[in-house]
Amino acid sequence: ELDLIGSILGADKVGRLSRALVLEQQLAESISVYQGSSLLGSEFTIMADAREGIELQQLQDAIDEQLSRFLQDGPTPRELLRAQNQWEASFIGSLESIDDRANTLNNYWLHTGVPGYLATDIERYRGATLDDLRTAATEVIVPERLELWVVPREEEEAGAVEPIDA
Repeated sequence: ELDLIGSILGADKVGRLSRALVLEQQLAESISVYQGSSLLGSEFTIMADAREGIELQQLQDAIDEQLSRFLQDGPTPRELLRAQNQWEASFIGSLESIDDRANTLNNYWLHTGVPGYLATDIERYRGATLDDLRTAATEVIVPERLELWVVPREEEEAGAVEPIDA
C-alpha cells in the first residue's frame, strides 16, 4: 500500500505532490516519495528540493496541505490503477537480466521461505484497494514525524538559517 501511495503522491509530473509543488506552484525543483521496507520496520520518505528563493517553511506547509487533502479525499480509482500499473511495469522491468531474476528469487526465499513468492507479491499489489491505501495512509502520514532540512553551508554562514547545535 505504501509503495502505491508513494507513486500516487510522488510520480513525476502526475503524482499529487509533484504536480502541485513542482509544476503548478513551482515551489520545488523535484519531489520524490518512496517507502523502504526492512526486516524490522519500514520508512516512508518524502524528499523535496526547494526552488531558489523559496522558504523551506513555505514548501513544508505546501507539502502538509497536499498530504491533508490526500488523507481527507483518499486516492481516486484512477490514481490507484495508474500506481498499480506503474509498479508492475517497473517490477517486471527489474527482472530483465538473469542476475536480477536470481537476486529476486533469492530475496523471496530469504524473506518468505518461498522462492516462487513473486506471483503472490504481484497479486498483493494488484489486489490493493482504495480502502487499503486509506488505512495505510492514516497510519503513516501523521504529525509525529522526523523532518530534516538540509541547507548548504554557504547559506548557513550568510545567516539565512539558524545553525543547529549538535
